[in-house]
Amino acid sequence: MAFRKFCKFVLMIGILPFLTGARYQDVSTYALKARSSKLSGLSQLEIQRDLTLFSPKDQRAIDTMARTIFGEARGEQTDHAVLAIAHVILNRVEHKKWPSDAAAVSKQRLQFSCWNKNDPNCALIKRVTLRNKNFRRAYRAAINAMLRKEDPTNGANHYHSVYMKRKPKWARCKYVTSVGRFGNHLFYKV
Repeated sequence: MAFRKFCKFVLMIGILPFLTGARYQDVSTYALKARSSKLSGLSQLEIQRDLTLFSPKDQRAIDTMARTIFGEARGEQTDHAVLAIAHVILNRVEHKKWPSDAAAVSKQRLQFSCWNKNDPNCALIKRVTLRNKNFRRAYRAAINAMLRKEDPTNGANHYHSVYMKRKPKWARCKYVTSVGRFGNHLFYKV
């Protein structure tokens, strides 16, 4: 029984992958499998530990994605809605129309309103820390999306708030397919 607990502990802290020679994202799969896929309730220390499993470039991308998710969806009640925003960013990375880097996609001019200089969220997302529980939730969503766990949006690369009085012009285009609603956002694939 003690050996079993020890093995579970080793798996949780991510030592086993290092012993087997796995690196970066491969390691994440081992370390995160033992944890719940629930996004909230993780400590600052747990998130920082999980980040060490990624390359420095991916760590920067996760940070930018988390700030974007926080700015766009921190009021969402469901984890699926928060994860959907993360997957939109990564779906854009895989599309030839957008940059091939998650940080560049997130900060692309006029794409995610929280990064617009005149948006009140811009200053907030730049200074938020992992002490904020909603930011930790956004970080967990970014990490899960980077691991390419199941994409709930089925490839969506656009979304807008359900509170908009009128659909944006791009959403009314004949080349746009509605994917569904997650929380307070409607998702589309172009």
